[in-house]
Amino acid sequence: MLIDIQYKTYLGYDAATKLHRYEFDITDGEFGSVVGEGAGAGLVGAGFTSRGATRAQVGAGAVIAEYGKRNLNVAPNLVKLLLIYNKRYGYSIQQLIEWWMLYQPLFPQYKEELNKYLTLA
Repeated sequence: MLIDIQYKTYLGYDAATKLHRYEFDITDGEFGSVVGEGAGAGLVGAGFTSRGATRAQVGAGAVIAEYGKRNLNVAPNLVKLLLIYNKRYGYSIQQLIEWWMLYQPLFPQYKEELNKYLTLA
């Protein structure tokens, strides 16, 4: 299960995918610490000025990519990510989900499952 995620560095804009790429340190109770990559539309480019908002949006991409490639359940780790970002940046869970739907192309396929976990929490 996800323990923490920390922004590491901006990797640049990928013209082929039209997404901004970022690197994160992901810490998990099962596989330890790894460097993961997240990509997203970039909230700053969409009129947002907060680095926290951008990191919260692309951090979801890093979690989806890392847990997906390990064939681990993505949705509960996204719930944990919501809680981390809610506490760290003060954004509501609803706001984070809305941003992920708009700017995180990997997220929509996990929204329904994520909502099931949130209902149980």
